[in-house]
Amino acid sequence: MYAKRPARSRRRPLAGAASAVTLAVLVAAVLTSAPPRPGDDVDLAAAVVPAQAAAGATLRVGPGAQYTTLADAARAARPGDTVLVTPGNYAGFQAPTSGTAGAPITFKADGGKVTLTSGGTSNGRLDLSGRSNLRFVGIDVSRSSRFGIYATNAQNITLQDCEIADSQDGGAVFVGGSNIRVIGCDVHGNNARGTSADMEGISLENVDGFEIAGNHVHDNGEEGIDAKYEARNGTIHGNRVENNRGPNIYVDSAHQIKVYDNISIGAKESSKAGIALAVENYSKTRKTYSVQIYNNVMIGNAGGGMSFWTEGSGSFTDISVVNNTFVNNKKAGISIAGGQFAGTNILRNNLFSGNPTAVSGSASAFKADHNLFSGNGIGTNLVTGLVTFVNAAANDLRLAPGSAGLDAGSTDAAPTTDITGAPRPSGRGVDLGAYELQVSPPPVAPTTTAPTTTVPVAPTTTVPTTTVPVAPTTTVPTTTVPTTTVSATTVPTTTVPTTTVPTTTVPTTTVPTTTVPTTTVPVPGATTTTPVVPAEAVTATSQTPAKPVVTPGTCMPLVVQAVAPGGARTMLFFPLGLMLVPGTVPFYLPCTLPTAT
Repeated sequence: MYAKRPARSRRRPLAGAASAVTLAVLVAAVLTSAPPRPGDDVDLAAAVVPAQAAAGATLRVGPGAQYTTLADAARAARPGDTVLVTPGNYAGFQAPTSGTAGAPITFKADGGKVTLTSGGTSNGRLDLSGRSNLRFVGIDVSRSSRFGIYATNAQNITLQDCEIADSQDGGAVFVGGSNIRVIGCDVHGNNARGTSADMEGISLENVDGFEIAGNHVHDNGEEGIDAKYEARNGTIHGNRVENNRGPNIYVDSAHQIKVYDNISIGAKESSKAGIALAVENYSKTRKTYSVQIYNNVMIGNAGGGMSFWTEGSGSFTDISVVNNTFVNNKKAGISIAGGQFAGTNILRNNLFSGNPTAVSGSASAFKADHNLFSGNGIGTNLVTGLVTFVNAAANDLRLAPGSAGLDAGSTDAAPTTDITGAPRPSGRGVDLGAYELQVSPPPVAPTTTAPTTTVPVAPTTTVPTTTVPVAPTTTVPTTTVPTTTVSATTVPTTTVPTTTVPTTTVPTTTVPTTTVPTTTVPVPGATTTTPVVPAEAVTATSQTPAKPVVTPGTCMPLVVQAVAPGGARTMLFFPLGLMLVPGTVPFYLPCTLPTAT
C-alpha cells in the first residue's frame, strides 16, 4: 500500500477559490491594461481579433530596448505579436492579454537564458489564469515561494524549452482549462518544502486535452508528472522522469490517457512506483479508466515498476499494459494493491527481469499473454529463456541478439513503433518489452542485373523452311532463248491484247517475302542455281536481268522478267499478250512480229 500523504485537503480550498481569483485577475487586467495603440478599435476586446489578422509586431524587452520589463511588454502585446526578451533575469508577471487561436501571443528568449527570478503574484512567478492562446519559449522560472507557473481555467497554453526549478510548491500547475502543452522542459527541484508542498512537478487537474512530451522531470519532492481528478484526453510521452519522491508518473482518477515511450527511473519513496494508477478520495467519480500504458521502461523504482492503488474505494476499467520493460525494481514489477477491475484489461508482450517478483496481488482481471516473467508467470503463451541486454549496467535495455523475448510477442494490440520510434515488428515477429531489435532484411538481387542481350529471344515469326514453295522447273528453259533482242519500242501497244493472259497463272502470294531463307534454292533440271537475295538488297541496277538469245525466224514463248517487291523471279507467259505489271518491267520479244503495211 502507498503511505498516505499528509492531509491533502489543502488542495480543495485552492481549487474552490479559483473563481474568486479569476474575478480579481480580470478586474486587475482591466484596470492596468495599456492604452490602445494607434489604429486599434477601442470597443473590441483582444479575444475577438480574427485569426486571419495580419502578422503581428515584434516587441523587444531588455536594457535599452523598447520595454524594460516583461510586464510592460505583456500589457502592450496584441494577438499575433512576438515579445523577444534579451537574456537576463526579470521579474515575474501576470499575463494581462490573450491571443487568439490563429494569432497567439509569443514570449521568446532572444538567443540566451531568460529567467524570472523575482516578483509575480501570490500564485507564482508566472500567472496565466483565465488567459488563452499564449506561448512561452525559453522563458524559465526559478525559486518561487509558491508555484513556478500557475493557471486556472487557461486554454491553449504552451510552455516550451523552459526550465522550471526550485519552487516551494509545484512547478507547472494547471487547474481546469484545456489544451495545455509542456514540451521539452527541464522541471526539477520543485516541492522544495517537502511532503507538505502543494501539487507536483507538473500537475494537470481536471484539464481536458493536454500533451506532456520530451521533458526531463527529476528530483522533485512529490510526483513528477500527475494527471488527476478527471483530467482527460491527454498524452504523457517521450519523457525521462527520475529520482522524484514519486510516483514518477501518476494517473489518478483520470481517463482517456495514453502513457508511452517514457523512461521512469528511481522513484525514491518506498511506496511509490515508476508509473502508478490510482483513485484518491478527492475524486468525484472515483474511476480511472481507458488508460493505455505502452513502450515504457521502469528501472530501479523503490515502490516497484508499476502499481494500482485506491485510497478508499474506486475502480479501474479498460487498462492496457503492453510492451513495457520492468527491470531491477525494488518491489514487484507490477503491484496490484487495491481497486475493483471491470471491462477489458490487457497484460501483453511485457518483459520482467531482476524484480523480486513479476506481479504481486491478484491479476485475475487481466487477460495476460506473451509475457516473459523473471519468476513464476501468469496467463498464456508464456515466454521463457535467458534475457540479455545490450548494456544493463548503463540502463541500455535493448535486447541483445540471441536474447529470449526476441520475435516472441503478439501483434494483437502491439504498438507499431518502439520507444525509439523504430518500426515494429522487425524480423520474424514482435519483440517483448519497449524496444524492437532492428533486423536488416537480406539484400534482394535486382531484377535488372543480367544484361538483356544475354537472353536471346526467338522470333515469333519463324517459318519452317519446308513451307517455302519451289518454283516449277519448266519456267526457265535457258537453252532455247534466242541471242537477239528486240527493243521494246518496236512493239505497238495495240497488237498485244492485255486480256489474253489470265492473271491467275502467277499467284503472288505463293512466296511470302518473310519466309525465304538466305541460302540458295536449287532448281531441278537447271544447269545453274538461282541465288535468293534479301528484299532489302534488291535495287534496279543490281538486278538487271540477262538478255535471252532469240533464234531468228523462230517464235518462242514470251518471257517477261520483272522486279517484284520480295526479290527477282522469272515468270512464264505465252505469246498471246502481255500482263500489265505495276512498276518498271523490262521485257524482250522472242521474234519479229509482222508489221502493218
